Amino acid sequence: MSGLVGLPFALSSRRLTGVNYGLQAPAGVASIAFALWYAYEVGSASDFLTMIR
Repeated sequence: MSGLVGLPFALSSRRLTGVNYGLQAPAGVASIAFALWYAYEVGSASDFLTMIR
């Protein structure tokens, strides 16, 4: 997953600096959203959330 997120930055770093900066925010938001979704799925699959309540 990290390689897929980093690939556009590696390809656009020298020639397209404006595009590179424009890709950073969406990639960061997508990465955080995926991490939150994954943590929720793992937590709900193991009934971790029901143990907290």
